[in-house]
Amino acid sequence: MRIIRLLLSLLLTGALLGGIGFFVGREILLATAVAQVQDIANEMVKATSRQQYWQECVSFAAANSNLSEVKSVELAFTSDTEYQLQVICPQFTFEPVVVDFYTLPQYVTKKPGSGGLVAGEKTISLVTLGIWGRERSIFIQNQKVASGFGPLQETSSVSPATSCSGYGYSCCQSASQSGEGDSNTQVIDCPKSCFSQCLARPVVLSFNTQPFFDSNRKVTLKAGETLTLSYVINPGSSAIKEIVLDFGDGQETTSTMLTNTVTHVYRCAQALCQYQVSLTATDVVGVSNAASSVNGVQLMITQP
Repeated sequence: MRIIRLLLSLLLTGALLGGIGFFVGREILLATAVAQVQDIANEMVKATSRQQYWQECVSFAAANSNLSEVKSVELAFTSDTEYQLQVICPQFTFEPVVVDFYTLPQYVTKKPGSGGLVAGEKTISLVTLGIWGRERSIFIQNQKVASGFGPLQETSSVSPATSCSGYGYSCCQSASQSGEGDSNTQVIDCPKSCFSQCLARPVVLSFNTQPFFDSNRKVTLKAGETLTLSYVINPGSSAIKEIVLDFGDGQETTSTMLTNTVTHVYRCAQALCQYQVSLTATDVVGVSNAASSVNGVQLMITQP
């Protein structure tokens, strides 16, 4: 029994020391990252440093040596761990001069929502760093740099113009993905499709007819003839809730089958009737396939 108690005591002591080591290590890494960013931010807001950055603009625009000040100095993230110190020159607003590159300490990441820090702005500019459930924010306000624990409200924060990944978001591919959650239209690479999450949407892999459609996806039939339609669908990231095949004449059929073949007879009381057949697949979370020419066929129905 004494040996068992000793072993249990050693295990508890080891677990306690390991837990203490975890928390201490986490605090050290986070404090190191915050200090690194704060030091750079403090240099950004110093008046003496502005002269240095002004020289960067002069060197960049050698033809113009009459610059009186830079437009802004920014600490812009290019990913959740990498960032750069850059200068925005008055005559080259969309082409920043990169002064230096940096990387956060291992395991520390920038939290999504902000693209970095901007010096010289009247409004607040902030960024939040995190590691293993612990977060700390660095912000610039009224030309002063400070920090605080936990995430801060970022709705009124000014951020550098950077990429979607620099904000911690992803560029969603419209043909195969649906953007979900927060969006950002201020990014430089994909302003219409930058979201905090991209969900794989259903994709129509093939949608064929018999008789086969021409190069413009048009099929000509006589009234009373049968059209055969077949399709193959990739469900995306979720199960399919419903597949709707709209025949264009007021009738439709629904299914949950990822591959299917159906037939339909078209009527026409005029010399020529035109119908648009469409295929729509929706998954259980409400995401549908993207609108595409592959998802439809145009029918021309003539008299026998």
